[in-house]
Parts: sequence; structure tokens; C-alpha cells
Amino acid sequence: MPDVDRLPYEKQRALLRIVQEALTNIFRHAQATEVSIVIDAIGARFRLTVTDNGRGMRADYAKQGAKTISVGVGIPAMRARLEQIGGSLDIHSDPATQLSGTILRAVFPHGLTTNKPGRRKATGFGRAQAGTH
Repeated sequence: MPDVDRLPYEKQRALLRIVQEALTNIFRHAQATEVSIVIDAIGARFRLTVTDNGRGMRADYAKQGAKTISVGVGIPAMRARLEQIGGSLDIHSDPATQLSGTILRAVFPHGLTTNKPGRRKATGFGRAQAGTH
């Protein structure tokens, strides 16, 4: 997405680190075979969505206020990065449903001026399958 290149360095770095952490968590814990990464530009905000078809995670791990040691540092670090740039993190998962996966959604203001009101762009970074290297 060309607009991502126009973001201030701080927001580009936060976005990169969030994607890295999401992929690290999927690799370590999800046992997923597919991952999708999409960035939507909606008005004055970017929405990053990372989904997988893995085993899901316990509901208490995904909660907004989860700060227990067993969660590790990844999710709290993603939340902190997003809060620093005025964003938020939302995670949905249902481990009771086999291979329902997890949906991670990060939303933050981009601060870029747009030429057309109400424009919406979506960029998918593709779908990756495990073990295809």
C-alpha cells in the first residue's frame, strides 16, 4: 500500500513490529496452515487485520486487560505500541471451534491527507501457507 510509505517513521515501525509479533505468535502457538494480512485505509484510520486458521487462543489471553505472565510480552507490547500512536488492538478467537483461528485487528489514525473523501483502499499482503518454503 503506497500510503503506508507516507506514514511517519514511528507509525511505520509500530506497524512493522505489530505484524512481526502477530506472525511470531502464529508460528509459535497457532499451528496454523494459512495466514492473511490486510491493511485497509478507511477515512483517517488504517486497520491492520491478521487472521489465521490455527487452533485459537484462550479467551482470557485475548481480553483487553489481560496482563498475566502466561500471556507473555507480545500482546501487551502490541497494545502499548498502538496506544502510543493513538490506536487500539482487538483480538477474537474461539478455541472451542476446531481450526477457527484468531483474528487480530489493529486500528490507528494515519494522519495523512486524502484527496477524495470517503475513499477506501485495501491491500492484502497475501495468504501464506505453512511449509511452502
